[in-house]
Amino acid sequence: MEIKGSNVPDKNGSPLNVSAVVTYKVTDPLAALFNVDKFGLYIKSQGQEVVKRVISRFSYMSNVEGEPTLLDDTMIIGKKLIF
Repeated sequence: MEIKGSNVPDKNGSPLNVSAVVTYKVTDPLAALFNVDKFGLYIKSQGQEVVKRVISRFSYMSNVEGEPTLLDDTMIIGKKLIF
């Protein structure tokens, strides 16, 4: 699913226009069908929340040595995050 440009503040409060592709897996389709209203909308809103949480935890750029940034260290950030 694609999340198209939404404005999200980074760790320092600077607004970023962010787009993302979210990949998800439904492990129990019957439970999802019967327990979740408007499943597509639910998945989209959850994906947007995850993007906001990730962006808010890191700075876009930083002068602090060793601090991961959204600009340069996306692979490191992706491996560090556990929700």
